[in-house]
Amino acid sequence: MPVKKTITSGLAFIIMILQPTFATETITVIPEVKVTAESHDDGLNSKAETTMLSKKTIKKSPAVTLPNLLQQEQSTVRLTNNSADNSQTSLSLRGFGDNAVANTLILVDGFPLTNASLLAPNLNAINLADIERIEIIPGSQSVLWGDQAVGGVVNIITKHPKASSGTLVSGIGNENLITGYGLLSKRFDNGIYFKLSVLGFRTDHFRDHNKQHDGMLNALFGYDYENGLMQFSLNKINHSIEFPGGLTKAQYHDNPRQATTNNVANYHTETINVLSQHAFNDDWLLETRFLHQRLNGDGFINFDFDRSERQTFFHPKLIGHWRDNQIIFGFSAFKSHYQMHNKKVTNNVDQLQNDIYSQIEMPLTEKFKLTVGGRYAWQKNDAAEKNNTSWNTLNRIGVSELGVFFEPSNAWQFYLRRQGNFRFPKANEVVWVARPTQIIEPQTGVSYEAGLVFKNQQHEIQFNVYDLRLNNEIAFNATQTDTNPFGSLQNFDPTERRGFSLGDSYHWNHKLTFDAQFNYVDPKFMSGEFKGKQIPAVPRITANAGWRYAINDDWRFRHHILYTGKRYASEDLMNVTRQIPGYWLQGVALQYTYHTLELSMSVENLFNQKFSTYTIYNTFKHENIYYPGAGRNYLLTLKWNFE
Repeated sequence: MPVKKTITSGLAFIIMILQPTFATETITVIPEVKVTAESHDDGLNSKAETTMLSKKTIKKSPAVTLPNLLQQEQSTVRLTNNSADNSQTSLSLRGFGDNAVANTLILVDGFPLTNASLLAPNLNAINLADIERIEIIPGSQSVLWGDQAVGGVVNIITKHPKASSGTLVSGIGNENLITGYGLLSKRFDNGIYFKLSVLGFRTDHFRDHNKQHDGMLNALFGYDYENGLMQFSLNKINHSIEFPGGLTKAQYHDNPRQATTNNVANYHTETINVLSQHAFNDDWLLETRFLHQRLNGDGFINFDFDRSERQTFFHPKLIGHWRDNQIIFGFSAFKSHYQMHNKKVTNNVDQLQNDIYSQIEMPLTEKFKLTVGGRYAWQKNDAAEKNNTSWNTLNRIGVSELGVFFEPSNAWQFYLRRQGNFRFPKANEVVWVARPTQIIEPQTGVSYEAGLVFKNQQHEIQFNVYDLRLNNEIAFNATQTDTNPFGSLQNFDPTERRGFSLGDSYHWNHKLTFDAQFNYVDPKFMSGEFKGKQIPAVPRITANAGWRYAINDDWRFRHHILYTGKRYASEDLMNVTRQIPGYWLQGVALQYTYHTLELSMSVENLFNQKFSTYTIYNTFKHENIYYPGAGRNYLLTLKWNFE
């Protein structure tokens, strides 16, 4: 679905003019007045379909990791795991299973939280004390955010220093869990500010041979001036994890804690982020982002291995007003290097990607707004293997967007839109292919979305319905060969995901609040060998519900329920086995506040439900392999907030 030549040419001309000043990322709230340091926010919450976890919600949550927070507080995003690492969580929007990590885009202050390969970002290393809010936008967002924004976008917005403040958190739990994190920030009268964030996390997890250690250090320095800001940050993450392996049905029922492998991996990541914002006047803002990341890994997964990844990201964006229209022009450049070596495989991949895009929001009347946009992207791949085989590919994609927003009153909002989407193959997907098929085609598609939002003093209701159609969906093929002992990647025949979601937050009074959300998706193969079959590893139904009660000014109680519906095991493309049963998980928490101290006591999986977080169909033995989820979990945390 290429963008029309005239649109592409116009965008290219505009970007050529602006390019000398460039580098950037996400913001849809256009400044109405002179831009100051406050514009750093980068919020996406102007979109009607946005689900937001506020600063208040995050602060009151007993969760100590980002995956725990998302699981307890909402079900718009589904948490997925993979066979190698049940502790490393991916986020799924709009019905993706094993390939969710490459079809949901995660941003931190507008910087993409991605790797050059399919390795999922370490969400456990994000400091909850540093999060201002989290905005979840389901549905394709490829025009503004490009590659991977197929199912949606999760934007994590951190705190901008405004005064002297800090937070210290410590927690202990069963399975030898010990965690602690802290945040210290200060802004001086001259506009200079800094922020220091640290995190430590250790646990044995539920299963044997599944110890995990995480450490994170982030140092940020910046300067607010009259017309913008300059900001620099350095982030270091160390991650070590043992893999217990999968279990047969008999092993799963006999002892779900047991391990079947001695695999282990260690990853070390260093990231430099640079952010610049400058307002030329009350209407135009130039935002520039630069990111450079290095990842090194080693360990043993069937064989000794070592890997390295390098990626550099440069993104300038011009945001402004012209005759009541809100306009965004942007350009991005992404360069990466990937290398993997073990006894069986030695691969090298270099990738270069460039994007140009624009979006215009035009008020047709006082209550109607039209959104039009387009993006053109191209990717070059240079790949090589240890047998001296080398090849290169060039991919080109164009997508467009058309949407209507209607706000008849302050309480009601309606939207209807169509947006193209795409994702390019990741570095290891380029080489992880079956022979003689050498090329993985880019994944393309289109999403049709409609919905409404209703808000008053008691209710916050959201409803949306969608139809997501994909061509050449990139997915894993478990067939093992001498040249591909771990399977390979392939392009699926056309797939489709139709679904809807309904959620409500009901404030009974100032003490009692109820929350509930229901999600349904029908994920199917539309043609080819698997026509009519359900896409595996995707539950049709997910839901959550909960209630909070403020006993008094010092004590709070909360209870939540999470439901994950039945689904076919991963790799069961023909749907030959019985579906994996759905399961319910419940959790409770009691919190006590004394001045600046807060004590939380929580229990997850309250009734010790036995379930499998990940199940894969072994196509050779024709049986399911299970990766058990954790049993009942206890956690005691102490927080100290000071200013």
